[in-house]
Amino acid sequence: MKKKTVVLGICSLLSISLFAQRSERTTGYQGSVNVGVATFFSPTEAPSLLTADFVNGYKFSNAYSMGIGVGVRLSHENLGGTAHYLLPLYGNFRANFVTDTVYKIFPYMQTKLGIAIVPYSDTYALLQQSFGVSFTGTPLSVGICGELYAHEGISLVSLGLQLGISF
Repeated sequence: MKKKTVVLGICSLLSISLFAQRSERTTGYQGSVNVGVATFFSPTEAPSLLTADFVNGYKFSNAYSMGIGVGVRLSHENLGGTAHYLLPLYGNFRANFVTDTVYKIFPYMQTKLGIAIVPYSDTYALLQQSFGVSFTGTPLSVGICGELYAHEGISLVSLGLQLGISF
């Protein structure tokens, strides 16, 4: 019982410190973690994906940030060869449409450009476009994203929903 109380206390302190970080920092390091779900649109079976991304970047102003990121897409079905996952590596650009902190939410657009590695198979070109909203005073964001994977004349498109935390 004592272990549960200690773990619960540590989790509470971590969540309080997470929400104490304000997204009003104007310049400097900007990190984010995004998790979500997505599905491919194709004429055949469309596997569902669990997604996770980690971006390290630099915030140039309240409006713009750039960075590099790595992610993972997990599926219960094969994505090529015998792999049930793919690993995107990309450059990330994010623009906030509203930078005035008077508003409770502010919309953003995010673009990722890079490659997606399918183990034991091929490498795909990757383009992801996201639109969403961030919430003033918290590190949280919610968005929808579309991903395009292309390789030797083959194109795959996925659409997903993401939840993000910036730090």
